[in-house]
Amino acid sequence: MKTKGCVVINTSCPRSMAEDIWWKRGAFNKMAKQKCPFGASGVATRFCDQEKGWQKPNLMDCVSNSFLTLRTTVSVPFVEF
Repeated sequence: MKTKGCVVINTSCPRSMAEDIWWKRGAFNKMAKQKCPFGASGVATRFCDQEKGWQKPNLMDCVSNSFLTLRTTVSVPFVEF
């Protein structure tokens, strides 16, 4: 018997956009890592659950570039004359 169409076999979470980050396809039950969104430095993570799919991204390690510049400026010791 011939069949037409496709057989869908889900083996990973699909590529998707979340929190201004394009997430590549991710293996089930694994943590994916991507660069933080534009204007921030660090690494964002997102879990690919086999039953529930992509979970909400974790951007706790992302720091705004403006804050990094300010932190560098403030941490310079003040010298009195």
